[in-house]
Amino acid sequence: MILSRYIDNTTNLRIRQYLSMKPFVDTLMEVIGKKDVKNGLKDLVKPVGGFLYDQFYIYIWIICIYNVFFIFIVLANLFLLLKVLNKQDEYKNSFMSE
Repeated sequence: MILSRYIDNTTNLRIRQYLSMKPFVDTLMEVIGKKDVKNGLKDLVKPVGGFLYDQFYIYIWIICIYNVFFIFIVLANLFLLLKVLNKQDEYKNSFMSE
């Protein structure tokens, strides 16, 4: 009887502690919000960011060149389409006048 009451009280205490705990995200945001932690993370990320930039530098340039080339291709297609549509209108007008 005493043991069952102790187990019930212990279980209730654990449940109350669990329910009163802050969510992990809130605790993490509090830790990251501190100035010393922010500076430490910045110092940690800077070399990694530089390394990744050095590794992907050529791929970034290739993507940029591809996009410029693609824009020129789209504009050329638009120009050719307008030219064809203009000729088609001229053909219809000449056919109708005869």
